Amino acid sequence: MKHRLSLVIRIAIFIFLWLFGVPYIFSFFAEKSHLLNLPGFDYPDTIISPIIFLMLFYFYYPILKKYHFKPCTSSVFAGLILFISASLSYLNLYSWFYNLYINGHILNPWLQLAIIYTILIGIYGGLFLAIFSYKFITSHKSLILTFFIFNTTYYILYYYLFANWSIFSSITTILVFHALKLFLPQTSMIIDGTNISLFINDFSVGISKTCSGVMLILLFFILYSLFCFKNLKNIKLPKTIFFLLIGTLPRI
Repeated sequence: MKHRLSLVIRIAIFIFLWLFGVPYIFSFFAEKSHLLNLPGFDYPDTIISPIIFLMLFYFYYPILKKYHFKPCTSSVFAGLILFISASLSYLNLYSWFYNLYINGHILNPWLQLAIIYTILIGIYGGLFLAIFSYKFITSHKSLILTFFIFNTTYYILYYYLFANWSIFSSITTILVFHALKLFLPQTSMIIDGTNISLFINDFSVGISKTCSGVMLILLFFILYSLFCFKNLKNIKLPKTIFFLLIGTLPRI
C-alpha cells in the first residue's frame, strides 16, 4: 500500500508540474522570449503528451505499483540541473534561431522542431528524473520507450498533416455543403487553395486550419493505437482497421 501511495503521489506531482507548474513559470517569460512563436508552449503540446503518459502509466500500473522507491539525492540533483539547463536553453531558442536567420543560416523546419523538442524532453525529463529517480527509469525502460514512440509518432503526424490542413478542410466543407444543401438550397461554397468558405445568403463562415478535423483525427488515432497496444494479443487486423476508419472518418 505504501509503495502504491508513493507512486500515485509522484505521478500527481509530475502531472501537476507538467500541466500547470512549468507553463505558469514560462508564462512570465513568454513575451520577452517569444515563446508563443515556439512549439511546445501551448496546446496541444501541453495536453496530448500528458494524456499519453497517463494512459501508459495506467496500463503499466500492475507492474509499477510493486516498485519500491528509495531516496536518491543524486537523481534529484541531476534532474534539477537538467531541468534548469534545458529551461534556459528553451528561453533563448527564439533569439538563437533569429540570429541564425539574419546571418543567412536558415535551418530546415524539421531540424528546428527536433532541436525544440529535444530541449523540451530535457525540461520534462529532468523533472521526471528528479521525481522518480534514475533507477526507476532504468527499471522500466519499456514504458519510457513506448511513451517516446507514441509521442514521436503523434508529433510527426501532427506537423505533417497540419502542413496539408487545406485538404482536410476541403473535405469537411464538401461534406457540410451537401448536408446543408438538403435543407438550405441557397447554400454555396468556395474552395480556392486555403480560401475555403461556406455561404448561406449573406452569412459566411471560413473553414480554417482549426476546423479541418486534423486534431480530432490524430487524437483518436493515438488513443485507439494505445488501446490496441494494450490488447496486442487479441488484435485482429481486419477488424482493427475497420474500426479505425469508422472512428476516424466522422472526425473529418
